[in-house]
Amino acid sequence: MSWREFLWSWDGRLNRRQTLLGIYGLGIVATIGMFILFPLIGVPSGGGYLMSQTAMWAIYLPSLVVAPFQASMLARRVHDHGKSARVLLIGLALFLVGILIVELPAIRDTALEIVIALPIVLGFFWLILAPGDAAENAYGPPPPPTWWP
Repeated sequence: MSWREFLWSWDGRLNRRQTLLGIYGLGIVATIGMFILFPLIGVPSGGGYLMSQTAMWAIYLPSLVVAPFQASMLARRVHDHGKSARVLLIGLALFLVGILIVELPAIRDTALEIVIALPIVLGFFWLILAPGDAAENAYGPPPPPTWWP
């Protein structure tokens, strides 16, 4: 598998190690991008930076850039479990609905916030950390047990 296929392919399967490497590696890249963009976009004031609407893009833009690559890796991880990527779409929809519900004033800063958010977060951890199918499935042969693509 080439790096191009590793970063941007919706076909095939990824093992746990490759998924962790890809998702967290891209998360680190996005974080570094935030640290680079924020001083360029932020408004200096005294000893720090003021948060402006424009400066918020320094935080969101790097995450938006890496999100499609991370989604392709999660789709291949779902394939490793023998499921369609539609399962991932259902999980992402639940995640977005959960965020909206948790932000309601009646639920924010209560125990319900944890009760709603925790199963969604644990579901994504299970998706990444649970072993995939050992045999070939509809999405191809099992991925090699390596860290690097």
